[in-house]
Amino acid sequence: MKQLQLFKYATIGLLLLNIGVILFFFLTQPKPPGPMPGKPGNHAMDHRVVNLLNLNDEQVAVFRDLARAHSQEMRKINEAQRQALEPYFANLVHTDPEVSADEQLENILQLERRKIEVTYQHFEEVKAILEPSQLSHYDRFVDESLKMILGRGGKNPPPPRRGERGGLRGK
Repeated sequence: MKQLQLFKYATIGLLLLNIGVILFFFLTQPKPPGPMPGKPGNHAMDHRVVNLLNLNDEQVAVFRDLARAHSQEMRKINEAQRQALEPYFANLVHTDPEVSADEQLENILQLERRKIEVTYQHFEEVKAILEPSQLSHYDRFVDESLKMILGRGGKNPPPPRRGERGGLRGK
């Protein structure tokens, strides 16, 4: 009888422990990442730029329109680039004599050039809406924007450990 009660309490204890672990995982689940810098819907980035450049209400509206147009153009170019990259690398497996790898690469390079030109034009458009008193902050705006675009704004990931893919092989 005592052994039966021991098993009963142990079962209840393990059940409660399992429920506790499951609740812990659900309650401490990491939040999904928010919008990325430079992506549409990134209100934190908008707010940061507005504060950095000291934009007035009219400038904020114009800036948001410029940012939306820039974002849409970049999405189109990125999609075209994605579509151009697939056949280029597929050429490694299935060579097609009618399709020149050099022509495909030139197309991809033109798309990359277009992305740079569109971003440069966007920076010029932002500069054009600024008043002379705000131009002193423009350099910092460009610098911080480039840090985000080029990935220099955050911490670098740790290097791979020995023996891991891409790392040094153990001796």
